[in-house]
Amino acid sequence: MTSSTVGPTGFRVWNVPTAEIPVRGRVRPTVPDRPFDPYHAAAFLAAASVTTGTVVVQGWPRPTGHGTDGAADDRIRHLLAGLGVYVVRTAEGLTATSRSTSGDLRGGRFDLTGMPRLVPLALVLAALAEGPSTLIGPARTAPAALAAVEALRTVGGAADWTGDGLLVHPRRLTGALWVAAGDVDVALAGIVLGLTVPGVRLDDLSPVIDAIPAFDDLWLRLLWADEHLLPGTSAAH
Repeated sequence: MTSSTVGPTGFRVWNVPTAEIPVRGRVRPTVPDRPFDPYHAAAFLAAASVTTGTVVVQGWPRPTGHGTDGAADDRIRHLLAGLGVYVVRTAEGLTATSRSTSGDLRGGRFDLTGMPRLVPLALVLAALAEGPSTLIGPARTAPAALAAVEALRTVGGAADWTGDGLLVHPRRLTGALWVAAGDVDVALAGIVLGLTVPGVRLDDLSPVIDAIPAFDDLWLRLLWADEHLLPGTSAAH
């Protein structure tokens, strides 16, 4: 289980739960008629990716073909697929299934140009992969990227800036305080990391709760759902 404490600064420090079983289940937005932000929803798909599970995000926000939502949808799916995750869209939503029986992801080269909000999650997934990864596009001056790199180094990760992005070398990681500094995307990346790295503590859960109401309950229910889902589909049996 998990717990949270309110520190002297008023922050709600959260002991991130580890996954004791593969994460298999459906997740839906907690607010009716308010679809998930795709970057937030990606964390639920990542939960399946790192735990040999299957997760269906119901009501996955469909791209309109205008603006950045379509680009985010494509980039999230391509990132997960490039890491070795089976991703499929159905009428119910978007499903992610780990292809690996060990939960290992494969490293690679991923273009995140113009996608600063995807960098924290991509960084964590790359740190959990079997081999090194190159993330193209993250800017050294982007607050989320800087916070995510610093947080990853705190837990023992290796991420080095290059001329066009970040080079990530997987290493053995250990639990520590994950400082998201109020950034929800950085916080969610740390929560995903905590599924497989015991002892991760998020510096403040409150911004996540503001962005995803009742997130802690939603996350815990998903971790223990253990639904019998057919890999790569949204059908139950």
